[in-house]
Amino acid sequence: MDRTAKARPKRRREKLPPLTRAERQEVADAMRLFEEDTVWVDDHYQELLEKYPEQWIVVKNKTVIASDADLDSLVARVPELPFLCREFITRDREEAFL
Repeated sequence: MDRTAKARPKRRREKLPPLTRAERQEVADAMRLFEEDTVWVDDHYQELLEKYPEQWIVVKNKTVIASDADLDSLVARVPELPFLCREFITRDREEAFL
């Protein structure tokens, strides 16, 4: 690397106010529920595979609330998707992680 090259200017980040105790608790609760749903999917994968083969599922509170073979379609139908457990249910589970 050429040390004589100019360093890129640092972008200024807008400083966000710290979270309140209630907001921190809300985030912690959401993370815990996400983890519980993820474990639930792992524990019930065979059953889910029988019901939703080769489909994306969305899980909330250990319940499948939506499914679709097309992820874009699922995203359009479930606006809170980024905050929920979602998984592609496939016979070849290793393929889902690629």
